[in-house]
Amino acid sequence: MLSFATNVSEFNKYEKERFPKSSACKMVCTVNGYIRETQQLLPDESAYFEIPKLVNVLIFAFMHNKAPPGAFSFEWTITDEATLQEMRSAPFKQQFKSSVFSAFGVRWYLQVHPNGHNEQGYVDLYLNLPSLPPKVRAIEIAQTLRCVETDSKHDRTVNFDKSMGAGWSGHVLTTSAMQACESLTYAVNMELIAVYDVDGDDVTGAYLRKHEQLNYIFASLRNTAVVNDAHRFAWNITDPSLLQTMKSAALGQKFRSPMFSACGFRWNLEAYPNGRDKEGNVDFYLQLLSLPPKLKSVNVAFTLR
Repeated sequence: MLSFATNVSEFNKYEKERFPKSSACKMVCTVNGYIRETQQLLPDESAYFEIPKLVNVLIFAFMHNKAPPGAFSFEWTITDEATLQEMRSAPFKQQFKSSVFSAFGVRWYLQVHPNGHNEQGYVDLYLNLPSLPPKVRAIEIAQTLRCVETDSKHDRTVNFDKSMGAGWSGHVLTTSAMQACESLTYAVNMELIAVYDVDGDDVTGAYLRKHEQLNYIFASLRNTAVVNDAHRFAWNITDPSLLQTMKSAALGQKFRSPMFSACGFRWNLEAYPNGRDKEGNVDFYLQLLSLPPKLKSVNVAFTLR
């Protein structure tokens, strides 16, 4: 039996012979390009059976003008009473981060300072971009940041040209008004204005077609939103002997958690109960144990507690 790749190759050869220099030939080459791009997104060969469905959805969306617009919304709902209480009593500059979400081919997260980052007594809310793809110089976004419960919002257009955050300005929401809420929902509405490559050229159309249509295809097939790579790990230490050793630890003495897997990589936590470089402080680290040979780095947004 012919492999998937061989079948594609034979079909492509047949179409070129049947329709030389025709629009049908161009269509076949275009579809093959989407197939190759889709293959790279699928987790393994066991998922290749989805490729015909993906191509069908793509063509249907194109023919009926149903390609997704350059717009995205994300909501961060906080209902856990312990977290809400921690936010209500947060000191000046303390921050909380949402889970990471994907939009326009890059990853984002919300960050809130319940008692202010620049001025105490006011809530500061930010949309953060951890990093940009290597071939992209800047992404321009029209953003609306909101607190749903208080109907507080702020609009602005931001040119994200590096790893950065952009928040609402002025006195949009007071800490006292936030403290009166039984639950909290922070949200962002985003509209893609432009994407510029490393040469400064506007490549918005091509960028959207590459990143947004494939997200739309997967969501259409599964009738669900694209899942974020979010993970939580807790290192619980209950052994009395180990607890006593930690309490009496010397400067530079470290302890490691069990290994855990997240986002396709292996990690552990590393603690210095009496400081790594300076005595009297607890130093706490997230450690990436190894990278695959073909990867130089991985960008992760995380919160240590």
